[in-house]
Amino acid sequence: MENILHLEEKISIIVPVYNVEAYLTRCIESLIQQTYKNIEIILVNDGSTDNSGEICKRYALNYENIFYYAKENGGLSDARNFGIARATGEYLAFVDSDDYVDTRIYQCLQEDIEKYNADIATCAFQEFTDKPFRDDVGRQSTTEVLNRKDGIRYLLMSSKYCNYAWNKLYRKKLFENIKYPIGMKMEDLGTTYLLFAKSDVITYRPFKAYYYFQRENSIIHRADKQFYADKLTLGMERFRFIKKSYPDMSENYSFILRTVFVDYKYICENSEIMSAVKRMLDSDVPYRMTKGLKKTQKIKFLILKYMPHCYRRLFGVV
Repeated sequence: MENILHLEEKISIIVPVYNVEAYLTRCIESLIQQTYKNIEIILVNDGSTDNSGEICKRYALNYENIFYYAKENGGLSDARNFGIARATGEYLAFVDSDDYVDTRIYQCLQEDIEKYNADIATCAFQEFTDKPFRDDVGRQSTTEVLNRKDGIRYLLMSSKYCNYAWNKLYRKKLFENIKYPIGMKMEDLGTTYLLFAKSDVITYRPFKAYYYFQRENSIIHRADKQFYADKLTLGMERFRFIKKSYPDMSENYSFILRTVFVDYKYICENSEIMSAVKRMLDSDVPYRMTKGLKKTQKIKFLILKYMPHCYRRLFGVV
């Protein structure tokens, strides 16, 4: 009876697929077994060269709510955008194909959207290499209801749901005129805040219902200089966007400065990025907004801003 009440509210779950034959069945099975039944599963094969495509085809043939698409390799952003364009649900969700989810995740997130008239419902996640635990305590915990400003603040603090695309349920209309940035790594960093900025209500349930698999050859574990350049470029775009609406949000300044400190040694030889960093420090980051940093980080900020050559000698690639 519970599921019948939700028949008019379809959830489209988009799964980009690229060379994950060892993990793909686990991912798809977790979606098939969802307690919330009115879902469509969109499998986007992004040019896989292993057996992933055949696995997808087999499921699409056997389940009427699973749809399989094959395309040339264009990267994670391109695959997500491809899936969004073909989604027919009122709500969107994303799952990376080497991860999987608790069978109750979408029932819980949909309940939170309905109860609180939310635009985005979020939950916690578990990183794992072996097997995650079943989180019944988190599932039954009280849902936190956030306005737009606090939702963005927590996005910057990374203390609850973090910046990832996948542990969230979105109203599809939020994606009008918003796409994931093609050809860039850390694509979530360039997109999630834009969706939050269009949302009046965001919910957070401390239910660790998304299982985030840590494998050595994932994108995050193959970080190179381009990865850090993209991360900082998208990070600065987000910083300036949020600053316009919330100029006194100290978490925004703290986040971008910590990002610069961490990434500096990887990007200090990139003159274009470093020029953009200097312009940002000179015009957008007053010292009074460094209060969220530790004392040593404040010193690093002053050295980088006023004595960049010294900073390079101390913290850059020599």
